[in-house]
Amino acid sequence: MQGSYTTWLVALSYGIAIVASYAVLDIAERIAATRGRARTIWLAGGAVALGTGIWSMHFTGMLAFVLPFAVNYDLLLVLASLLVAIAAAAAMLLTIARRDRSPRTLLLAGLLAGTGIAAMHYLGMAAMVMPATLTYRPLLVVVSLAIAVGASIAALWLAFRFSGDDRTPQRRLAMLGSALVMALAITGMHYTGMTAAHFHPLASAVGSSGDKMTTLVLAVSVAIATLLLLGIALISTLVDRRMRAQASQLVRAQEQYASLFARNPEAVFALDRDGQCTDANPAATALTNQSVTTLAGRRFGELTAPADSDVLQACFAAALTGSSQSCTLVLLRADHQPSDIALTLVPVVLDETIVGVYAIARDITSLNQATHALHLREAELLQVTQQQKHLLEAIRILSTPILPIAPGVLIMPLVGSLSIERSVQATEQLLLAVERQQARAVILDVTGVAVIDTAVASHLLTTIDAVRLLGATSIVVGVSPEIAQTIVQLGIDLRTLRTERDLQAGIARAMLIHVLPATR
Repeated sequence: MQGSYTTWLVALSYGIAIVASYAVLDIAERIAATRGRARTIWLAGGAVALGTGIWSMHFTGMLAFVLPFAVNYDLLLVLASLLVAIAAAAAMLLTIARRDRSPRTLLLAGLLAGTGIAAMHYLGMAAMVMPATLTYRPLLVVVSLAIAVGASIAALWLAFRFSGDDRTPQRRLAMLGSALVMALAITGMHYTGMTAAHFHPLASAVGSSGDKMTTLVLAVSVAIATLLLLGIALISTLVDRRMRAQASQLVRAQEQYASLFARNPEAVFALDRDGQCTDANPAATALTNQSVTTLAGRRFGELTAPADSDVLQACFAAALTGSSQSCTLVLLRADHQPSDIALTLVPVVLDETIVGVYAIARDITSLNQATHALHLREAELLQVTQQQKHLLEAIRILSTPILPIAPGVLIMPLVGSLSIERSVQATEQLLLAVERQQARAVILDVTGVAVIDTAVASHLLTTIDAVRLLGATSIVVGVSPEIAQTIVQLGIDLRTLRTERDLQAGIARAMLIHVLPATR
């Protein structure tokens, strides 16, 4: 005899299988991510939740099976089938917890778990108390056992695949799809096993029927209890994942801070609100030549020069108001050697309360020494530059000397090539000398100049006119044919230009014209 099925209870059993399958994948990730006592707790709790879920699916499926006579259940056998389901779930989770995930381990664990699930199913069938005898079709029993083993192997393989903390939407969707396939395999095993069963009613079964309301209440109660248990398990995995993520972030932040503190090339001192040192990094111990133990409990002011006490106190007080401060101080090492430091005081804020200050010190002794040396070098260079200027001025004067040879008579010998720049300089010196000495005669000796260009020649003639305006007479001596030709090419009136053949003649003329008449 074959019975019929209540469709919505069949659907409910499949829904329970889906939740249980998803829970397997989710709890597997928690087991893989935990160690020690936490892993043991997840193993135990997961085995109970998953075993109950698998058992509930089978029990709901059995309640969905309707026979024309009343069916009761042996409580001890029902509980035994539940324990077998929990044991099968534990076998699966223990395999997941192992690091050995070879194909051999997967097959052996799948065979053990699948056999346990099949044993749970057939124990549940044996728990049926009814006015009928039960026989099985051997081929379908073997098929149901194969499905149970296959479903277990698939569950283990998927659990291995999805073990990890990656919970992107794509990964969750893949987990849900895997749970649907796994649930289909689990329910397929159950209903294949039910199909293998054949019921033979006894004479006493004639006219009897089961209480549909009792079956409904029992099925709904078992389903609700199981879904609650699985829901608690899933929520627990979610909470645990978030707590572990937060703990991991906290540990990472602490490691980053410790790395920044320990590996900072600048000296860092952790100070409380009283200015006492509570910690220091290796750079700080190197700067002060003191160990962390020695620095702990000391006031930071004890490490600095007494002359900087007021500056440090003002900066520290300002830092305690919430703003970072900077200053330069002299820090005294353990060997009493001073070091110039650039100090930055950064307030430490916890829960909107300033609990201390980080003192970040950078040794600028070498920088200050280099700056001082640079200033000295600049001063030396300035002095050398001034000396060079004076030397150049002296050279310029010597290159175009103006010599007084008698009262009121000056001579300016020009030697070498004449550029327009040098001609301008000579003119300036000559005019100043004429005015300063009240000269009446000026001798321009160009004997040492071989050639001049028209620009220089024009400027010399302009100089002679300027000397005449100051009341002195200009006499040019030593004019070469080349210079004479250049002057003639200018095409200007030369009647006012007085020349002599050589310097001796020029001096004689100057003395005769300007000096002797003045002495008569």
